[in-house]
Amino acid sequence: MPMKKREIDELLKQPNIAVAAFTALDGAPHAVPTWYEYKGGAAVFHTDTKAYKYKCLAHEPRMTLVVD
Repeated sequence: MPMKKREIDELLKQPNIAVAAFTALDGAPHAVPTWYEYKGGAAVFHTDTKAYKYKCLAHEPRMTLVVD
């Protein structure tokens, strides 16, 4: 049964570790665990400009965030 919006919001507001998946610079998948914060209906995470995930996002801004 699909989750309701309220249930999704409740899940995302919990302190979960998500998996952020990006397209690496060479086109391969790159998935890393990351902490996130759910604010205003958006998942927010921080990274350093020297981090590989930042470089991946700069190269290809699409990503997937998996919260389980």
